[in-house]
Amino acid sequence: MKNMKAARQQAKECRVHIFLVDLLLNHTSLTTEALSEQLKVSKETIRRDLNELQTQGKILRNHGRAKYIHRQNQDSGDPFHIRLKSHYAHKADIAREALAWIEEGMVIALDASSTCWYLARQLPDINIQVFTNSHPICHELGKRERIQLISSGGTLERKYGCYVNPSLISQLKSLEIDLFIFFL
Repeated sequence: MKNMKAARQQAKECRVHIFLVDLLLNHTSLTTEALSEQLKVSKETIRRDLNELQTQGKILRNHGRAKYIHRQNQDSGDPFHIRLKSHYAHKADIAREALAWIEEGMVIALDASSTCWYLARQLPDINIQVFTNSHPICHELGKRERIQLISSGGTLERKYGCYVNPSLISQLKSLEIDLFIFFL
């Protein structure tokens, strides 16, 4: 049960970071106050999360404002099928370890990474809900009878095997996600 609480807290923090980055991607810059109102969390929480994102090199902060750092080389450009073959043994090992975190009845979210696809392939057909923006993961989990699959939908980016959807944040907010697994 202790692992479940830690996983939920970690998932919550990850969701907030994803929301922050997504908001900053869609705006030139935003104030701490605007982010606090948008995400319905305290300014102190926003400041702490922004500090962490700045330490990770994802955003730039200046006088109560934050903006996303756009990098030309951020997109490796590798299509999903190429990423799938890259370091596949290591990714499969990571996926096997992540299986230990998943319990019956959980709500989990998986990103469109190839590592999450390896995890999806190994998921047993148990009573869980899985939210994803990954077309290959949808295809894989669509074969499982007991897994309730929730797709973000949107525009399919075939090269990356993922759906892009501007309403992704509101979709995630409506779910009580126990575990969010994503790889950058």
